[in-house]
Amino acid sequence: MSLERDRSLDTISGIMIIWMVILHSFQWGNLTGSMIYIFLLKCLYFFMSWFYYKTGFLYNKGKGLSMTFKKGLDQLITPMLIWTTVGYLLTIPGLLMGNYPLWKIPIAPLFFLVSSGDTIGNSPLWFLLSLFFIKIVFPFIARVNLNLKKIIAISLLCLSWVFEKNNIKIPFGLHSFPLGLFFTLSGLICKEFRVPDRIIKSGLWLVLPYIVLSIFFASYVDFHNNNLVYGNYWLFTLNALFAINLCLVLFREVNLKILSWIGEKSLVYLVIHWPIFFLIKISFVFLNISTENYLYVVSLFVIAICISTLIAKFIPYKYLGLQSSLIVNLNTKIISERN
Repeated sequence: MSLERDRSLDTISGIMIIWMVILHSFQWGNLTGSMIYIFLLKCLYFFMSWFYYKTGFLYNKGKGLSMTFKKGLDQLITPMLIWTTVGYLLTIPGLLMGNYPLWKIPIAPLFFLVSSGDTIGNSPLWFLLSLFFIKIVFPFIARVNLNLKKIIAISLLCLSWVFEKNNIKIPFGLHSFPLGLFFTLSGLICKEFRVPDRIIKSGLWLVLPYIVLSIFFASYVDFHNNNLVYGNYWLFTLNALFAINLCLVLFREVNLKILSWIGEKSLVYLVIHWPIFFLIKISFVFLNISTENYLYVVSLFVIAICISTLIAKFIPYKYLGLQSSLIVNLNTKIISERN
């Protein structure tokens, strides 16, 4: 038996992080009603689910709560704080010109982080805080037997649905915690139950159900706010689990080097692309160019990906405030076991 890095998982992560940048580009360009955006979202609605699922799928027994907590602070919270600050500094000129009360400017980031888990100035980094909480709790759940894991997973999903149905919001964005933990635990359950191995013989035949589910039963949940955007909450979770396991089957022997490399550097792209968006927007406004068209959207995506790639390639992680280039790294193993 040989141990080697499972590049197929990096490839999937590369696709998902690229889609995340594209999605944010459309949001910044106020083109979320466009057919292109709607189509792409129906294809890759499970992108956030993937990162939680992957955390559980690759989970490896850690070295205790204190070590897990310390590594979580270093690998997740520190980058979140550094890059949220960078992003927020770029928003201050706009706040000043918009007559935002001066006394609120210094305290706004902390207020919103505590009250709702929002990372003002670098919005996508809410995920790092969410993942930190999950990393702390998950080792305790991972110890129980498979049947109890299933019961806990169902309970988490029910609790998450109750939160969404009643619009319950909790400080530090913990209203999204049950849903994130559900997908993380589902990843571990699917690994223990060897779901990808069990369905691999079906292979391409599973693509048709995926297309049907994506088109005729389309559902999407905004993870951060635990908000059902459209469709059915329960269908979203089932569809996402089906789509993720289908990806694990289809990409099992795939190693697309560029996508794999981007997936391996996913944390760099996550923390950097939003501040780059701010700089691009400032440039467009200065040049009096509209920021609500496809030129703006494409510019955001292309420039952010290019700059993030150059930074990931040439700047050491320590100078970026990162301990690793991976989003999923803490108490995980990124290897495959092949006979």
